[in-house]
Amino acid sequence: MAPEVPVSSGSDSARVAAESSAPLPPDKKRAVLIDDLPGALAKAKSEGKLVFVDAWATWCHTCLSMKNHVFSDASFEPYRERMVFVELDTDRDENAGFQDKYAVEVLPSFFVLDASGGVLGMWPGSASVGEMRGFLDSSLEANEALTSDSLPKDSPLKALVEARALHAASKHREAAKQYGLAVERAPKDWPRRSEALKGWIRSLARAGMASECVHAGLEHLDEVRGASIPADYANQVLACAQGLKSHPTLQETVRRVEARLTNLLAEPPDVMSPDDIADAHNILAYARELRGDKKGAKASIEAGLKVLEAAAEKADEPEIKATYDYGRA
Repeated sequence: MAPEVPVSSGSDSARVAAESSAPLPPDKKRAVLIDDLPGALAKAKSEGKLVFVDAWATWCHTCLSMKNHVFSDASFEPYRERMVFVELDTDRDENAGFQDKYAVEVLPSFFVLDASGGVLGMWPGSASVGEMRGFLDSSLEANEALTSDSLPKDSPLKALVEARALHAASKHREAAKQYGLAVERAPKDWPRRSEALKGWIRSLARAGMASECVHAGLEHLDEVRGASIPADYANQVLACAQGLKSHPTLQETVRRVEARLTNLLAEPPDVMSPDDIADAHNILAYARELRGDKKGAKASIEAGLKVLEAAAEKADEPEIKATYDYGRA
């Protein structure tokens, strides 16, 4: 199976490339609740805020990467004025209820909830600073529009919000329909288009609609953008093609995925973290393995390891260096 691991360490905005970010000062402690969703919801209700949930695990290398390279950024501090941040360790018994109610398919998974627990946004997997800020912004925008009933019925954002809520409830066929509507309604430069495309493909796969997943996936393969979305998207399309048991379809999908990832990794976007780049190399290795190119697969794996080794060498703090341990093990 390809490198994406269910419930383990598991895009597109033009402003991401131009973003400027800075780490928090060492003495600045981030305001976050730990393993207390009821407390977070109660606090949100009393303070008129939303809830931002980080579903993670201590062994998840992508989770550690997000904590050390994304949420350490000072630009997230203003969001704490409008959201209650809570981290939920998915291995702890007290958080089992959250996973029963919300679809935590990969780790990390991020959710924006209203004070009653309704889903306004869902982001599975890693993201850059700019992508995560965009996700939080659009979730806030959606909440304001829904509260004031000002979101047009044919808005791509309305369809995306509905898709995320259905997705979080594991209603995958219904979610796929809404994701498809969001993509259909959205202009090519819509900042959340790649997010909607990834959700669409994932929901089609979870609904057992492998043929539709491959068809839509290949149609949009070259347009998805972002830090982790292009490789994750390609990985999901590859998995759908395998599920069809059609050798010609799998061959064509492998060819397209290999070309897409080779092009992506020739000059990785600045928003891709070392973890993102290494994951993309691993997915490329898997595609080459399916094609029978063992030498090429080995070269891809070694390229990913070199990226992680270089990043670990540059890391000044043990916590940052530990981010890369899993991939190098």
